[in-house]
Amino acid sequence: ALPLPVAALAMVWTALAGHEWYTVMAATVATGALAVAFLLLLKWSLLGRVRPGKHPLWSCWCSRWDFLYVAWGMIARGFLAELEGTLLLNAVLRGFGMRIGKRVLLGGGFAQVVDPDMLTFEDDSTVVGNFQAHTFEDRVLKIDRVRIRKGATVGHHAVLFYGADIGAGAQVAPHGVVLKGERLAAGVRWAGVPVQRA
Repeated sequence: ALPLPVAALAMVWTALAGHEWYTVMAATVATGALAVAFLLLLKWSLLGRVRPGKHPLWSCWCSRWDFLYVAWGMIARGFLAELEGTLLLNAVLRGFGMRIGKRVLLGGGFAQVVDPDMLTFEDDSTVVGNFQAHTFEDRVLKIDRVRIRKGATVGHHAVLFYGADIGAGAQVAPHGVVLKGERLAAGVRWAGVPVQRA
């Protein structure tokens, strides 16, 4: 949301100063890039590389983790939403710690990712689903990886919980739910809640 007010101010300044429209575009892009750069600095200074593990809910680590998520939503989400469907967003998400292979197609909803370090999408995968790489159980944050192997497809609104591992070439149908720690066999279509062989 931050780039929008700055862009509005840039438009007013441009109109008053008699500058061209591309000045506004340049100001908007520069503001968005600054917001993303600030968020990247925040991520690596507050959390560094996140690893699978357990953290008490009221710990300093959980507070930093939560702060980063809120800051991402307030500072950079609006700008990154404009990059959805482009390779630029893949590059930015790699900067946050996601492991994204070559020719990976990401659907909508990746302008803000809660646990980027936990997500691995191998080459040629198509990812449109939702991810829950963490849970709160008995006041403990549990966090683990979600892996989508080479050429696998995760359909629209499918949900993958932490520890899920989607085999190479497997397909998870839209609205399917992959439970925590579940490993799906390669080359098989899966559907349902929870998923079963389709």
